[in-house]
Amino acid sequence: LAQSVPRVLIWLERYETARRLLDRLVGEARDRAPGTLPWALGTAAELGFRTGRWQAARAAAAEGAELGRDLGQPLGRAFCLASLARV
Repeated sequence: LAQSVPRVLIWLERYETARRLLDRLVGEARDRAPGTLPWALGTAAELGFRTGRWQAARAAAAEGAELGRDLGQPLGRAFCLASLARV
């Protein structure tokens, strides 16, 4: 559920609130739940795309796609690859 909130905030164009929440989610995922990183990074890439932060978006999507592959998460990987293609 927590991973869905930033996406809704992005749709509502509340980008700074989404960025703060995503920064926290990504940090927590790195520390405690790496399996959630591909989705969090894919969402971060979508935020970067919408706000013109192209390099950050590309980096997040690429890292998420790699982690999705390494963690055996084809859906998370596909989400990040789609985000990478969009950037």
